[in-house]
Amino acid sequence: QLLGDARRDYLAWDNERLTLHYYEGQSFKKQLDYSFSSPPAEVFVAELSGKPHIGWRSEAQPRVYLMTLEGEMVEGFPIAGSTALSSLALPDGGTMLVVGYGRRVYGYLPDG
Repeated sequence: QLLGDARRDYLAWDNERLTLHYYEGQSFKKQLDYSFSSPPAEVFVAELSGKPHIGWRSEAQPRVYLMTLEGEMVEGFPIAGSTALSSLALPDGGTMLVVGYGRRVYGYLPDG
């Protein structure tokens, strides 16, 4: 559940495009239509500061991208990584993003 009412949203991707649709009342609306510069290896949802974001791993190089539901890249991204991001809620209310890169694991404390 990313947007709209309690019905499920639809996040779809292929090698070239990612789209996000959601329900609002009797309407089915498009929120996002993003074109990839190169095919992603994986697409995922990660929470940042209590809000869902959409991320993906590059197929061509070990990079991880993260954008808002409005299609804006999060500041500081892409980052080095070879796995999907995981979100960890911190006791102070912030979020740590965790990513694997080869045999290592890294934690990022994004601004905001």
